[in-house]
Amino acid sequence: MFHIRCVGTLFWLLELMRNKSQILVVALLPTLLVSFGFARATDKKPEEQVTVSTSKDGTVGITKSPSGKGVPNGSSSDEFYLEWLVPTTESDYGFTKAKPIAVGGFLEGKGSRWSAQYFSSLLGPNGEPTSFERVGSCCAFVITDPKLVEAGFSTGFLDTYRVTIEGVAEPVIIYVTLYSESRIYAPKGFTTRGKKL
Repeated sequence: MFHIRCVGTLFWLLELMRNKSQILVVALLPTLLVSFGFARATDKKPEEQVTVSTSKDGTVGITKSPSGKGVPNGSSSDEFYLEWLVPTTESDYGFTKAKPIAVGGFLEGKGSRWSAQYFSSLLGPNGEPTSFERVGSCCAFVITDPKLVEAGFSTGFLDTYRVTIEGVAEPVIIYVTLYSESRIYAPKGFTTRGKKL
């Protein structure tokens, strides 16, 4: 099974390079190294599988759990969350590719963990429970964070998350980036598990 997955990943990598998608190859290199067994994924549970898929809009999905959900995934009942998180008043914050939530954590190797803590903090507009899953990466951009540039990184990506609010039929798509950090908030219309002031 491992050998077949490695061969499949190798063919996919060669196809990307043939189509001049070197930026995507560089961004996915850590995942590829993990799938080949040359590196260790610290945030990855043993039962998770590395898979690669591309949707029509260019979103690349990478890691899936055995249940088929994107990784990380979880809910507002998860143990770890950000108790200080409060909602923003900006209407497009997190909802558009131009205003992603700057969760950070890429350089520290904790991007997935920090994203999961962020999404575990969100509740619906009336305090309803939520669930979340990463559905892929998209939207390459030039990295401007001095720490990342100094470390030799030049291209970052957005991660796309699907957030479902209990009792609401249509899930919400939220964009985050691991490649920059700033003060973060809950998107407008969400409440949080944080301390009530």
